[in-house]
Amino acid sequence: SEILLAPPDSLAATALDQPVPGECTHYRAAVGGRTYDYTVKTEPAPRLGQAARELNVHAAGAGTVGTSGAGTVDVWTVIYRANGYVGAITLVGAAATRKDLESIARRAYDQAQRSLQ
Repeated sequence: SEILLAPPDSLAATALDQPVPGECTHYRAAVGGRTYDYTVKTEPAPRLGQAARELNVHAAGAGTVGTSGAGTVDVWTVIYRANGYVGAITLVGAAATRKDLESIARRAYDQAQRSLQ
């Protein structure tokens, strides 16, 4: 998915400068009787705009009581700030990779630069 926003510059800069709080880097949630363990990591971001941030949320299914694991899924996101707007590109799925995310983010950034100037 792709999102483009035009928040105030101070809000955009603050949001990209804040690290993921330590208490948010590991958590557990239950959905539909399945429990998932989440790990959130900040990765080195590609150079896009004035600032960029890359995050990976890895969800590992713990299954239901008495069953085996429910699989894993990754959510990869690049958020960037450029010329008065903020863009976010997200890929979700077991086959989603960091390499694919960065390639798509670069193309989306280039298109936004051409369209929004």
